[in-house]
Amino acid sequence: MPIPNLLHPVPIIIRLIEQAETFFDEDTREPVQMMARKPTVTLDAQVRWPRSKDADPSMAGRVDESRGYVLLRKIDLDNASVSISIGDNIIKVGTIDHDLYVNELEPLGHYGDQGGHTMLKCYFNDRSPSRVPP
Repeated sequence: MPIPNLLHPVPIIIRLIEQAETFFDEDTREPVQMMARKPTVTLDAQVRWPRSKDADPSMAGRVDESRGYVLLRKIDLDNASVSISIGDNIIKVGTIDHDLYVNELEPLGHYGDQGGHTMLKCYFNDRSPSRVPP
């Protein structure tokens, strides 16, 4: 079975979390202050932007439910020696600067001759939509 291709790939720049250099609170298992980051990595990805959706009001304030994803090939991740994890920061998609954070991972394209999944779908959301202009 051939390795799947991306449709209309664009370069993305990701800042990965450095788990070994980040201080964690032992009780809550959350980072203290800020997450330490590795140097940036550039990968080709297929991008799907979220559809605009009305924000849902809640007791804590406005909640945006829209999110998008980037689709990455496992072979590209392996060649770059990169492992994507929740909390990684996507800072650039194509030529546009962003402040997007990976909040869910979904392995896709499972083939027996490839030893498992061949693609990784990384869902993202924008935690600070006012920080970077669209």
